[in-house]
Amino acid sequence: MPITVTERDTSRTLTDGESHERIYTVKGTADQAEALTALKAEAPLISNFLYRAPCTVEPLYVDSDHPAHCRWTGRAPYIPFDGEDGKSSKEAIALDGIVIRGTTGGGTMHMTHSLHTNASRGRYAPEEEGGFAATPDFKQGINFNGETFDGVDIGLRQFEFTVTKVWADPGDCILDTLYSLSWTVNNAQVVYTDTESGITITLAAGECLFKWADFGRARGDGGLEVTYHMAASPNMADGWMKIGDTDVPAKLGWKYMWVYSVPRKDTDTDRVVQQMEGVYIEQLYNIADHAGLAI
Repeated sequence: MPITVTERDTSRTLTDGESHERIYTVKGTADQAEALTALKAEAPLISNFLYRAPCTVEPLYVDSDHPAHCRWTGRAPYIPFDGEDGKSSKEAIALDGIVIRGTTGGGTMHMTHSLHTNASRGRYAPEEEGGFAATPDFKQGINFNGETFDGVDIGLRQFEFTVTKVWADPGDCILDTLYSLSWTVNNAQVVYTDTESGITITLAAGECLFKWADFGRARGDGGLEVTYHMAASPNMADGWMKIGDTDVPAKLGWKYMWVYSVPRKDTDTDRVVQQMEGVYIEQLYNIADHAGLAI
């Protein structure tokens, strides 16, 4: 089961200009470090023009044998720009400036077939040559339940980041464009550069998912801060994995792979087992021109 982070209905109690916090429920892991990483990937870095302070997770129910049942309370506090001494604890982003923040905490992917089956061993059977019975060949299928492959969730290379841009003229930020491009994947290479550090993120077509943007009222200098929430997932070349004798086709980062299996007789064990009949690459998100984000 993948880790899920859901903001609670009681979250976002807010007094203008003062600290506040967002409260989340984290499910699907017994590991507090994984729960914290998932929380940080979900909670925005800026909320109502306040910066996110260190996050915390508190266990509600933890069962190491059943991680899908585990629940945590996640808290993401947000603090004003000014410290207790009245001085700015963080410098404001310059007009037309861009600041990038992110994490490589990644996500999860459900795999019904492995990259390789490294070993198998059947039951001990003295009458069999070698002392062990032959094992069925599932062609890399994982966790066969008698009918289908249950599979397993694995960590996925995924880069979560935000791009915060200060629009010197808020009227140049077209909200209809942000709305129409939300939850779309880039149709061409995108390059984002942090104007303060010089850090650059370059992603090929198909690798960048624009999720949504946060914005509010204009700053004192007239600028409008807009935070764009992004996620990156790598493209895979043709043959990036092999199932049996079949090369898996090329897969762009945000497309989904699934495997169709049918019952076939295994000649070594004389048993009927599920074996791969076809592999499919599916498009789930619309493809769009992210140049319209103007970042």
